[in-house]
Amino acid sequence: MRMLIEPLDITPAGEDKSTFVEAMAKHLDISTRNIATIGDMRNDLAMFAKSGLSFAMGNAEDNVKAQATCVTGSNENDGFAEAVDQILAIDSR
Repeated sequence: MRMLIEPLDITPAGEDKSTFVEAMAKHLDISTRNIATIGDMRNDLAMFAKSGLSFAMGNAEDNVKAQATCVTGSNENDGFAEAVDQILAIDSR
């Protein structure tokens, strides 16, 4: 027996994480370019492409890191907190 570690997203047909980025932009009346996203798996790539700023965790696959705007530390090494700190620093300018 072999266990695959793959994300399982259950969404309506034709939707993915980028759909949420678009919905939030519409709800907040801002451009998707003004939304930052954080992820670590291939299912985050559509969201990365739609947002203006994307952060991949250091533990992400190389192809995920290559498509992110920034790469932080791993999940285990406060990578998420590092991304949030960078987002807040940009927002406070």
